[in-house]
Amino acid sequence: MINSFWWGGGTNNRGIKWLAWDRMAYPKEFGGLGFRNLHLFNMAMVAKQGWKFMTNPNTLVAKVYKARWRIGDGTKIKVMNEPWLKKEDGMWMPSPQEQGCLPTRTRLKERCVQVPLLCPICENEEESDWHFLFECDSSKRAWNAAGVESIIIKADAVYHYKRMHLGFLSE
Repeated sequence: MINSFWWGGGTNNRGIKWLAWDRMAYPKEFGGLGFRNLHLFNMAMVAKQGWKFMTNPNTLVAKVYKARWRIGDGTKIKVMNEPWLKKEDGMWMPSPQEQGCLPTRTRLKERCVQVPLLCPICENEEESDWHFLFECDSSKRAWNAAGVESIIIKADAVYHYKRMHLGFLSE
């Protein structure tokens, strides 16, 4: 509303920009028009609400927010059935965008750190991201104990397909 009052034109909305908003938000004694910086004002109001939530946890609004994000004992959480990355058919899909921040031995070597490349747990293969998360025997046992071995098989097939046919995930 303030924007359209100060800079709005006629029907084509090409008004003259006489003064930038940051200059209008300066105090009058410094040559501005004394308007509040709306971004800072909004941040202050959000911080005020956050402080109220923290200091008065029994208010109705605080209870509603807490109830919405309550995990409880975790028995009703469907971690493996939720689509973390949206896909049209609703299946979970591993992210194709690796961040490269897992400090595996191959990553350390890329950053010129002198370390042996063999996995320190199984000592069978080089410790890459993929090996550490899925191929190492201890990782496989952990995934199997969690009951998600079928997902690992599907993810493995996707990984190798991308690696061979699409040239992704070069190591």
